[in-house]
Amino acid sequence: MATRDTLTPKEAQCSGGADYAALALEALLEPADAAYAKELMDRVADDCQFTKDLAACAIVYQALGEQARAEELLQTAEDYCMSGEEQVALAEAKFKVLGDKAAAVGAYEKALKETNNLDPLIDLAKDVMRVIADGTFAKKVLEKAEAKVSRAVEYSKLAAASVEHLLDKDYAEAIFNKAAEKLSSVPDLLALAGEVTRTLGDPQKAKALYQRALEGATDFAAAKTLIESAKQTGDAVFMQTALKKAGDLATATGEYIELAEGLAGVGDKAGATALLDRAEDAVAGLDEMHRLVTAVEAHLADDAERLARVKVKLEK
Repeated sequence: MATRDTLTPKEAQCSGGADYAALALEALLEPADAAYAKELMDRVADDCQFTKDLAACAIVYQALGEQARAEELLQTAEDYCMSGEEQVALAEAKFKVLGDKAAAVGAYEKALKETNNLDPLIDLAKDVMRVIADGTFAKKVLEKAEAKVSRAVEYSKLAAASVEHLLDKDYAEAIFNKAAEKLSSVPDLLALAGEVTRTLGDPQKAKALYQRALEGATDFAAAKTLIESAKQTGDAVFMQTALKKAGDLATATGEYIELAEGLAGVGDKAGATALLDRAEDAVAGLDEMHRLVTAVEAHLADDAERLARVKVKLEK
């Protein structure tokens, strides 16, 4: 519970009008101490020279019921406004002091023109929703961000912002669909598929991306990333397909054995057998032969002929 006694020590941490305004707003929470809040504002408001500080003080004076003083500071804040970041502070003050949503949107429009990178644009959309809860304008902000992105992680961040701040899963899905059209590398497609599942909560929508990644894998390293993704999804069918794809791309005994063990683990004994056949043909040393015997003992122990054959090869 904030009181003058608990808030006064925080004054030492204040470095400008906005900090004092935040402290004053704490003082106005129950049990409200309006006298202390006004004391803080009267102490700093006249010395403020930046829009952010002036706008914050104006909001407090409005909360104190001093409308004329609030509007005076708001006008000064607008006169001093020089940047997109300051327009954001001005927008909030116009909405809270004047109750003028159109004026707030006007300030946000100016901020939008000066904001160009992904993270600042997401922050701007978040602020729009926090202050005026205008989903249409917030989406306009994110659409500008959409034109700036090119990587899977950026599309995913944008889609997540759409869901978290705009509560708009349809727009998030549209962002993912555009990303899917532009991205083609296996790592990008896998990353995007994982985010689709996480953000939209619908694994079915990610299946087409996983399929494209499967089709796009052209070396064993890429196929291994498919297997890791399959482990994360917990999809046994995808795991089996990924293991088989990796088997097609494997060239070394150790790779064949590793994949055979994976197929055995998902119940595909026939697939495991085929890969252990290839592993046996590719053995190039004693260590590899030891590993092959161990794998046969673990997964094909009922194949007495095979087990005897590989043990004989090991002895030789």
